[in-house]
Amino acid sequence: MWSAKSTSNSTEQKADPNAIWRLLIPEKNETKRLSSPAWGFVIMNSLIRSVGILSLSIATADPVFAQAPGVPIELNGNRKQDAGLLAKAKVLKDAGKLKLSIAIAKEQLKAPQPALVDFPAPRTQSLSGREIARAAREGHIQFGWYYLCKNCDNWHLNLAGAYAVAKDTIATCHHCVEPNDDMREGFLVAVDYTGEVLPVNAVLAKSQSLDGAILRVEGGKFIPLAFSDSISPGDSAYCYSSPLGQSGYFSEGIVNRFFWNGAPGKAGAPGQWKNLRVNVSTDWAPGSSGAAILDQAGNVIGHVSTIHPLSEGPRPVVVAPDKDKKDEKKQPVRVDRFGGATLITLHDATPARGMLELGKPLRDFKPSDAVALEKNPPKVDPGELGSVKVGLPAPELQTGKWVQGEPVKAFEKGKVYIVEFWATWCGPCRATIPHLNALHKKFADKGVIVIAQNCWEQDTEKVAPFLKEMGDKMTYRVALDAVEGDDPNTGAMATKWMQAAGQKGIPSAFLVDQKGTVAWIGHPSQLTEPMLEEVLAGKFDVAKAKTDADETDKMRDAMMRHGSRAATAIAKKDWDGAQKAVGDLENALPATRKYVADALRFKIALGRKDTSAANESAQKIAAASGADSPILNEVAWELLTSEALDKPDIEIAEKLARRGVETAVGQSKPAVMDTLARALFRTGKKDDAIKLQEEAIGSAEDEKLKSSLTKTLEAYKRGEIPPEE
Repeated sequence: MWSAKSTSNSTEQKADPNAIWRLLIPEKNETKRLSSPAWGFVIMNSLIRSVGILSLSIATADPVFAQAPGVPIELNGNRKQDAGLLAKAKVLKDAGKLKLSIAIAKEQLKAPQPALVDFPAPRTQSLSGREIARAAREGHIQFGWYYLCKNCDNWHLNLAGAYAVAKDTIATCHHCVEPNDDMREGFLVAVDYTGEVLPVNAVLAKSQSLDGAILRVEGGKFIPLAFSDSISPGDSAYCYSSPLGQSGYFSEGIVNRFFWNGAPGKAGAPGQWKNLRVNVSTDWAPGSSGAAILDQAGNVIGHVSTIHPLSEGPRPVVVAPDKDKKDEKKQPVRVDRFGGATLITLHDATPARGMLELGKPLRDFKPSDAVALEKNPPKVDPGELGSVKVGLPAPELQTGKWVQGEPVKAFEKGKVYIVEFWATWCGPCRATIPHLNALHKKFADKGVIVIAQNCWEQDTEKVAPFLKEMGDKMTYRVALDAVEGDDPNTGAMATKWMQAAGQKGIPSAFLVDQKGTVAWIGHPSQLTEPMLEEVLAGKFDVAKAKTDADETDKMRDAMMRHGSRAATAIAKKDWDGAQKAVGDLENALPATRKYVADALRFKIALGRKDTSAANESAQKIAAASGADSPILNEVAWELLTSEALDKPDIEIAEKLARRGVETAVGQSKPAVMDTLARALFRTGKKDDAIKLQEEAIGSAEDEKLKSSLTKTLEAYKRGEIPPEE
């Protein structure tokens, strides 16, 4: 599986190895999230995992002195921690007053808890610069997580910006509410302008696509700021924030432009405002996220969201003429001042228009709504994380141009659809094409429609030639994504399907049944003929598929929280630390996925050259009912080939490989058959090994794999065990 996110000049592509202990490298957005800077550290096999550096700055509540009444003087420098605030947060935690834990915050981000909010009316009178600065400071909130770090076992504060919009309500960025991966335990807190730490009690409204959230806070001295969407390019703009931890930074600029961050949708359609953004030239940097941007009257016209640098790239060169040597090749000479590139930084803000629409249900909330809310929880907007899940209705098709096959405008009742996301640059996508093509040919007459939905494609002009080259090897329908502008990541299908389902890599497939329900989500190679037969017969267990999907989500969460610690420790050969991390991981895994921890323990045993421990872990994996083919194959192969083990259990390796062959699909199967053949040869079953190796060669489509398998077969026929390639 591959993951891609584009920058202004390039596409970053990352491989997802099958071995469970090789962790995914998180995707990098083309825009830089501002709640905390990024830092990197090397994990196993040189994979790099991005995590957040904590940055913190709190305006002094009681300044030592001031140049004028009410004017604070800030402490300079980036204060990563504030002992006083940490102490106050600890008192609240120990008293049980912190309510929004990581788990509860995640749940309320899926299903907010709306309530009545009394938003103030906008001001109409212009203010002086110092009056705007004072209003901005008094309405400014430090907001974020008080959390226990899984790397150092200490409690930290990771605070970004927010702003008061009512006496007990604040607004901020959606991404500031989301917990980070380095948090073992945590709670959302707010700090008002007097320096008091306050509990955050509820998520009232949120929109991931808008990057906005409204939350209820208990207590505090809030001086609310009003929203105003009466702005235009050229108007003055002001921001009070903490860029790179520099507390109390007040800057002035102008409104540059409004733009659509993705497809605008139909004018006046519900949710259209969620893709609206505004560029302003006030200064900010990481640490400023969620801070309010004000107009001349001190009203909120938006809040800090992202930084989006633009680079033009190399400019055309000028060739200097040479009159004396007309026939000689001329060398280009670069003459521009800036080395061939122009760089500007766009400060992208979430505008008040979007926040006003987000807050409208809260402004109009009635007591009777609370009763209705209990019976009918709020629906998640299409495109939001969690709005596409197994067991829920499939979103609408919003494809772009169809480049092969008859277009599908909407799902028809009674038909089954496979919607597979892919790109021409994706190697694993190409590997699954034969499998999908076989399914298409076998089930097309039975009512199964296969749609290859191209996404994240940097150059869509490559798709048609790719299809021509594939010919009869790829005969099913193919559609491009509906992309506005030059950013392929903003395509309608990539957003409304992939992003909404939390799928971060391709290929990814969605199986939609006859009722228009998402029956299954996963790697297309895992789509089997029996599965489709069950769907067509109306016997497919969607409830079980939903349970499997939920357990996969839990496993992914556990791997993010604890698996990275284990991988880091393994890379450092800190075996005791790795064992402790694996123990924490095992406790967090669903019962059916405990084998993942055993796979990591097997890796630790290899590092320690502990044959007994390796065999014990392998036996547990072999006994696990849910272990998937890649893990089974990897462990079996290590038992058969690793020089770190003096007496590996070859019989267990054979058992693992047999199960791996049974569960393998598509072109992953020949490689697992090769592993099983080696196990058979090692246990003295030479004829069986030769026969299976011949079958593997016959089923392999890749010429390089065929060649490798053939060399192994020749070695078996000579009575030799071939070396590991």
